[in-house]
Amino acid sequence: MCTLSWRREPAGLEIWFNRDEQRSRPIALPPRLHEGPPSFLAPQDPQGGGTWMFVNEFGRAGSLLNFYEARATCPAQDSLRSRGALVRDLAQTPLEDDIGELLKDHVLRHVYAPFYFWSAGIRARASLWAWDGQRLEKRALPLPMHTTSSYRSEEVRNHRNDWYRDTVSDPLHPTSAELQSFHETGKTNGDFCSIHMSRTDARTVSTSHILLQEEMATYTYSTPDTPEVSVSQLHMHA
Repeated sequence: MCTLSWRREPAGLEIWFNRDEQRSRPIALPPRLHEGPPSFLAPQDPQGGGTWMFVNEFGRAGSLLNFYEARATCPAQDSLRSRGALVRDLAQTPLEDDIGELLKDHVLRHVYAPFYFWSAGIRARASLWAWDGQRLEKRALPLPMHTTSSYRSEEVRNHRNDWYRDTVSDPLHPTSAELQSFHETGKTNGDFCSIHMSRTDARTVSTSHILLQEEMATYTYSTPDTPEVSVSQLHMHA
């Protein structure tokens, strides 16, 4: 239940991520600096200690979304390693490492529930990998946006794709203001299809914004329940 979008700009890469979770889930900790090498910025899920999004000092960013349609292939829950721990491990890799090979190594050594893993860098193209519990494959990215939902998945995905196309003037080259507007869709009166979604059992719990540039990464983090906006910065590795 999350939505990710991104755009290239002359100075680097801009990323937005709405995290949707059960209302009963513990509140996550805002992004902080995790000392390396490599050092990285990431929020922390207190349930398991992992994360869902990061940017590291080598200019790599990554995020994980649950692959709900593949849950039927998932093994017993008691044998699973936290997907958040996987993201934390991948945050500690240089930009030049092959993300596909790293993922393949992890899914061979551990058992994970199905997921999508997205990665990009200052000069590295965006890639999306899908793990369905049995097979890992690279997926095409027709748009610079990806979304998932645990509830009425196909309907929600179609609505959000339509919202994206209605919000941006050029679907392949959105502006920064357009992506911000897109991720705020439904913020005041959202429903289960909204980008900033709301259901009786779940809702958007945070919005992450990363601006990744040659010398600095800036991670801005906000939640619906707190007026304060958390801003963390990380100097790039020379």
